[in-house]
Amino acid sequence: MQLCYVKVLTHSLAYSLTDLLTHSLTHSLTHSLPGLLAYSLTHSLTGKPGIISKEVVETVVEKTVDITFTQAMLLVHKIHAVGLKNTEFLGEIDPFVTLTLGDWAYTTPVLTNAGSNIVWNNLNENTVVSKELILSNEVVIQVYDENRIRGHTLLGIGKLPLKRPASRLNKEMEVSVNLLRSNGQSAGRVDITLEIRDILVAKEKKLPDGYTTGVLHIVRLKTFDLTNTGIPYSLTG
Repeated sequence: MQLCYVKVLTHSLAYSLTDLLTHSLTHSLTHSLPGLLAYSLTHSLTGKPGIISKEVVETVVEKTVDITFTQAMLLVHKIHAVGLKNTEFLGEIDPFVTLTLGDWAYTTPVLTNAGSNIVWNNLNENTVVSKELILSNEVVIQVYDENRIRGHTLLGIGKLPLKRPASRLNKEMEVSVNLLRSNGQSAGRVDITLEIRDILVAKEKKLPDGYTTGVLHIVRLKTFDLTNTGIPYSLTG
């Protein structure tokens, strides 16, 4: 074990061990053995049980990330916003999300009168990313309430590092990012389902030759803000 991680213990932002174990941190990359290792190291050196520096965690995790590619494809499949503040005088908010990474930017469709818990499904948005871009940048996430008259209202902003997803090449994963208002207060959360895929794999994914029919397995359904009309059910066809 290298003890060089101690040099960043003075950072003012601290996390508790409970935070680590209950997945309440901004980035899922800290929910792992490196995070617990940093906790143990901090405890032994400071005598403060249950306190862990954010920079210690990120430094330890940085040492464990192994990015094997020079270029890959970032795919965003789904965005789920939770706990957004309703800034409308009447009705519900009309939210949309922007993602920015380097020169790449993506904006989701606006969901009119959708409320504070929203899902954008089947996005299939993609862009080519380099190892250098991932190591030096984070995805900037901004959630807005659309208003074409007085201007869009920024509901919250967060940042998503891609080092951990990049180390799990060709594996879809969901990461959670806490949103903050301009005054630093909590503004809800977004859960993003994404994948960083090898470019050759991304290009070659297609139906097998001779494919005609198959079986679709639906594993789970989620619904939000339904009107209470009795016992809920869904139809597929």
